Amino acid sequence: MKYTSAIVLQADAFAENAHRGQFRKYTGAPYITHPRRVAEDVSRLPNVFDAMICAALLHDVVEDCGVHCDTITAWFGIGIGTLVGELTNVSKLTGAGRVACKEMDRQRLTKVSVSARRIKLLDRIDNLEEMSGATYKFLLIYVWESELLLRALKGTDMELEKRLRAIIDFFLREWAVAPNGNYQMITEQIKPAQEMLATAALNVHKSAVLRKIAGNLNPWNSIRLDESVWKEVFKDETPSWRDVLLIETLRTGCKVYADKLDAEASEFATRAANILSGKRDLVAMPISPSEEQQMQAIEDAAETDSE
Repeated sequence: MKYTSAIVLQADAFAENAHRGQFRKYTGAPYITHPRRVAEDVSRLPNVFDAMICAALLHDVVEDCGVHCDTITAWFGIGIGTLVGELTNVSKLTGAGRVACKEMDRQRLTKVSVSARRIKLLDRIDNLEEMSGATYKFLLIYVWESELLLRALKGTDMELEKRLRAIIDFFLREWAVAPNGNYQMITEQIKPAQEMLATAALNVHKSAVLRKIAGNLNPWNSIRLDESVWKEVFKDETPSWRDVLLIETLRTGCKVYADKLDAEASEFATRAANILSGKRDLVAMPISPSEEQQMQAIEDAAETDSE
């Protein structure tokens, strides 16, 4: 991106110098490429102004480079200094765990300016688009944290929220990450299990119908499922022993077949569970688990990972 504003050029140079020697965690690219991409995205927004582009360029220098907010204000003025301060996560200074820190950051972001929230959405979008080298464990953490962030920033910018929602859904519903860090399509991996579960469900349904039929096959009180058929055939006569034998055979046959269907359903369900067991972390994570489940899952996974 070619900047024309003197203040934006100054912010770009400041950020480049502050991030010198730093590299993106998963791509190895110079760190400055990230804030520059965010700034470029910000520049394309409607109703944008230079202070927003500058804040996008400088959004990580306080948190990651040891630059003080007062320094930003001294160099660029209170407007840009305030925006950078709003984009800086100060929760790390509390010494709290990752889950508590991220919750503090989300709560703080709900109270900052709309301009800062729009930049934050673009920052998260850019980060998610660079996750190809992330570990299995950290991807689960970061995508779910992004889901919680999106909820916290609801109502900020409809278009940006749609973009972030699409990326989160892409990760949560379509992709899994293998333990070796390589992406694999989860749809294809779990398709056999889904088919088995569907077959099992159908078998259980058929079995229930058969058992209902068997329960209604009573030779002495007519066929309850359709008395009109019975009366049409037997004309209100007492059924003969042959009729009784026929109906008892049908009743037994229904029960035997129902037992067979139930056994097959159980086998399919077991095989499906075995297929899914290796992907339990992702498949078992619902889009809307309880808050307790969310926090526990992230806390467990975040013990050794950080971003």
